[in-house]
Amino acid sequence: MCQGYSLWPKLEEWEVEKLYSANYIGDVNPDSQPDSESNMARFTNVETFLASIQNPDGKSFLDYGCGASAEVVILAKNLFFQSFGVEVAPETRVLAGKKSGCKIYSPQEIAEGQYQFDIVFLGDLLEHVSNPLEILASTKKCLREGGYLIIQGPLEGSNTLSNFMVSIKARLLAGRPSTFPAYHVLLATQDSMLKMLKINNFHITIKQITEPLWPAARLGSKESLTSPSKFLLSLAKFLDMMIHKINKSYGTRIFIVAQM
Repeated sequence: MCQGYSLWPKLEEWEVEKLYSANYIGDVNPDSQPDSESNMARFTNVETFLASIQNPDGKSFLDYGCGASAEVVILAKNLFFQSFGVEVAPETRVLAGKKSGCKIYSPQEIAEGQYQFDIVFLGDLLEHVSNPLEILASTKKCLREGGYLIIQGPLEGSNTLSNFMVSIKARLLAGRPSTFPAYHVLLATQDSMLKMLKINNFHITIKQITEPLWPAARLGSKESLTSPSKFLLSLAKFLDMMIHKINKSYGTRIFIVAQM
């Protein structure tokens, strides 16, 4: 799809709801601390952009896929936006609402187009869905004229050394059944992201490609030396970051601000 890669057959609705229950973060990484300062560093670009908007108290913000901890919903609320979220599972919506003190909608409520927002945020979301064009169409319906769509997430289909290493490992283990849930079902590229936005008539105002160290350990660290595969991934990430310093369009993570 648009030069990206997507899981087939697609996940059923009940599978998606089960995957993104309130236990999602703990299932992915039991040691994760959603409220930690390091976790919030992922949203630096979002915070910077929101802080640049004048008169935020008169504007509404929607985090589509806010999670049970609702960090960005709270971030926007603290910046004086009227802040809302969207989540799939009912129990996740309840927890996010209690955590943020804000209204958390279901995707079905948003898809109807009866609610309008000045800013919609899709943070690390599109890699989790097999229907990204439908999600963007729903976003378009609920975005006010002149409003902003913010997208950030991985480019796991891009041609980088670290992605190549991951694909080689996947091929070597192709005959071994995986017990890890199918969380990332869309491996996007920069081209596929831009084409999806173009199809939905979005105009890009900000585009930034980065090459983060995650999910590799820092080269030379104790963790990077625990296995050959971890060492090779850390080495690939180190080389990727060096290449990114020369070529700013090279990388595995994207941040976009767009308007209709």
